Amino acid sequence: PGPLTVSMRSRDIFPLPHLSAQQYSKESPAISPGLRSATNRVIDSLSELSGLSALCATLPSAVQRESHQFILRQMKLGRPVAIVSNPREAAQSLLKRRLSYDDSPSDQAYSLAKPYVKDLVPLPSVGHEAPQVVDVIDLEGRSVISGFEDRILLDAQSWGRLLDSEPAVIPYMDVKLRASIDTYEDFIYTLYIKNMIRFTAEPIDIVTPFFAAKKDGRLRLVWDRR
Repeated sequence: PGPLTVSMRSRDIFPLPHLSAQQYSKESPAISPGLRSATNRVIDSLSELSGLSALCATLPSAVQRESHQFILRQMKLGRPVAIVSNPREAAQSLLKRRLSYDDSPSDQAYSLAKPYVKDLVPLPSVGHEAPQVVDVIDLEGRSVISGFEDRILLDAQSWGRLLDSEPAVIPYMDVKLRASIDTYEDFIYTLYIKNMIRFTAEPIDIVTPFFAAKKDGRLRLVWDRR
């Protein structure tokens, strides 16, 4: 569907030239440098998939200009490009202000973290034994999981230096679950009957649950495993 039809063969489109600032500045003044750059990355990917990835330096044909406009419309309709953050930046973005998880009303209103409401948390029903992670990921991911002590964790000396230089992190827990043992037990039991967790007498560490607002008004379960 849309302006790109079956009759527009790949050789008529690819390799697709980049969007040019000079070329489109008068016709499409709303194209920001960031949108143009992101669109050009999509163009590169499409050209690579077509097998004709050589950069085209010529002016775009009528068909290619129509392709540009189609891609631009899709980019404007799409979600913003995800930015890869380090763990601290990700937590800062989620909590909006600071990493203290302050429970004051002003911080709660500003943060994406929202208090627990059972009916607003969509949890899957796992009807059978969940597959092992190593059985459903690629070889590289499998090697990371299987050898996580060497591939992910710091050695004892580096970990000791970090503990000495950084303030201790106190994992954040949802205010309602933290305030009521009955509510917390009901939440944990719900996870258990859905086959999402198991119990152990030998825990390795502590993670705590909290919830982030979703666009549809529901809550997303998040585990603070810092």
